[in-house]
Amino acid sequence: MAIAIPIALFPYSTIHVNKKKLCVSNALFDIFKTLTTIGVIMSISDQIRTLIPKAMCRDRYLLLRALRSSQKPGQRPGKDRLKDLLSKARASADIRQKRADNLPQNIRFDPDLPISAGKEKIIKAIQDHPVVIISGETGSGKTTQIPKFCLEAGRGISGMIGCTQPRRIAAM
Repeated sequence: MAIAIPIALFPYSTIHVNKKKLCVSNALFDIFKTLTTIGVIMSISDQIRTLIPKAMCRDRYLLLRALRSSQKPGQRPGKDRLKDLLSKARASADIRQKRADNLPQNIRFDPDLPISAGKEKIIKAIQDHPVVIISGETGSGKTTQIPKFCLEAGRGISGMIGCTQPRRIAAM
């Protein structure tokens, strides 16, 4: 014999799943909320949002712009579009992770080059500023040592390290 107990006797909460209203016990609701908070249950948009900071620099803006355009009021993005965006975000984050995992170990700096005397100061400047301009005498080791300083400063994982040669630009 089944016993029917009115739901009003138990504390409950209302959640919306696939546009359907469900009444669940507060205990079940708390479990759902916890799983959502720790990321076990996460919408595709939320997954993309958490991957953007882990993506390559070149992809972050485009991913964020595409995500924002899909969330405009009155506009429902197709699930395929969001899934495609999610796969792009994952691919970009995977590339960045592989680059972080494959950083060269034991980078060697040539102590005989004059630029090596300012190594710590240059690395600190690279970490503290988005753009650093370094000038020095010809043969001081700028072209060979500065990219190593950038790697030591944590650069080159989510983007490229660029080294320009102004004297060549001036010779044009």
